[in-house]
Amino acid sequence: MSRFLNHLTNPEIVRTIGPTRLLDLLSPHQTYLAGRGLKLPAPSKAATLDHDKLIAILETPSMDTPQEMLNALGMINDMATEQGMDALLSSARSADVRLDLSDEDSPADVAVQVWLAAPALLEARHAWHTFKMPRRMECYAPAGDDTPLLKLTSERIESCRRNVADWMNQNNRSDNAKVLLREDADQVVTTIRRGDPYKRFETIDKRGIRRVHLRPAAKDVAILDRAENVLLVNSQLKNAREVYRRCMGSMLFGSPDHFVEFPRFTFDPFVELQRDVLSPADIDEIESIQLTEVRFDFDRDQHPYKVFGADDLVADMEQHHYELPWDERIQSMNLRFKFRNVRMRRAIKLYAGNAACYTRDGYAELIERWLRLRGIMLGRTPVSQVQKDDMSLAIA
Repeated sequence: MSRFLNHLTNPEIVRTIGPTRLLDLLSPHQTYLAGRGLKLPAPSKAATLDHDKLIAILETPSMDTPQEMLNALGMINDMATEQGMDALLSSARSADVRLDLSDEDSPADVAVQVWLAAPALLEARHAWHTFKMPRRMECYAPAGDDTPLLKLTSERIESCRRNVADWMNQNNRSDNAKVLLREDADQVVTTIRRGDPYKRFETIDKRGIRRVHLRPAAKDVAILDRAENVLLVNSQLKNAREVYRRCMGSMLFGSPDHFVEFPRFTFDPFVELQRDVLSPADIDEIESIQLTEVRFDFDRDQHPYKVFGADDLVADMEQHHYELPWDERIQSMNLRFKFRNVRMRRAIKLYAGNAACYTRDGYAELIERWLRLRGIMLGRTPVSQVQKDDMSLAIA
């Protein structure tokens, strides 16, 4: 548990939380804490709380530790930073949540206050504060001409959430789903929190081996790239991607069939130029590109495939005098990019059709520029400026 509570398990950080507020946070769980040897003081003596004992309890959770307390502490921990505090204060002002702030409040103190005043607000901000862009994305594009993004309302968002929840429930993944949206000038990001199938785990503690029954939570992501009007979807559930394609089309553009699969990536340049494609071209920031794996699928009854892999396939081909069968049977490809004056190498995986897997950050912009220059990544006609001006969300 200490991995999740790296702020709150530091005694100095715990002591920055106002004693009275910390006591308010812990009081619903006083029976459990007393059973672990920590008796909470009266509100008038909140400053006498044994922080060291509390920290020892948090570092050694048991099967009886209240999940509500661990969830609250985990989110408060993650938001107990200056950036987290700024995000919470901004959201609290927008939602008209009143906080009793003073010049001596720490980021952890602010997080506790928000949790006590509006736990749903802290949960929502935590979802974005800890958000990481998925690596693998499936690409979809409008079936017809680009149309302006609709003004969003709470009803439209709730309809999307309900459709997702209904599908999840029908597929044994609970009807409890959440849909959160965030927009900026470049994209509209939708995160979907949903359940996985029920699981049973064996656990062990001082009383022996027991079984825990629970439903794990999962997170999927759908992102509208506003520049090209391309929808990117990440989910481990193949059939859920179809649900998100339709839900995003309805929520953002008023039609479940607005988006269709978009052939984003092609290996035709490798079929034509073979290994010569791998030069950095005119992108000075890229020092070198290595081919590390290629998979070929064969159209036969047993669906055979062959994978060639090496630290550097081109170097291996040169050393051992062979060539890959560069043709339309290429189904996926792994590349590794070396950037000038950067020690770290960046790996990407491309799939024939509409999917790719790589970290989407500043280096991804260089990689995508190279993919476009080489004709591997296919583009769309950019959305017109008039449509861009109309693409603003109004969430009621």
